[in-house]
Amino acid sequence: MLKCLQIVIDISCAIVSSRNLGNFKIYAECIAILGRQEYLNGTLVERQTKAVGLRNLLVHE
Repeated sequence: MLKCLQIVIDISCAIVSSRNLGNFKIYAECIAILGRQEYLNGTLVERQTKAVGLRNLLVHE
C-alpha cells in the first residue's frame, strides 16, 4: 500500500513540475495545486490529502 501511495504522490508532483503549475515544499501541496488548477475535483483532493497523511504516518512511525 505504501508503494501505491508513493506512486500517486510522485505522479502528482511530476505533473505540477512538468506543467509549471506552481511550487511546492511538501507533498500535500502538489495535491492542493492540482485541485486549484482543476486537474482534481474537491472530493479527490480531500481523499488524496488524507492519503498523503497516511503515507507520512507509515513512513515516519
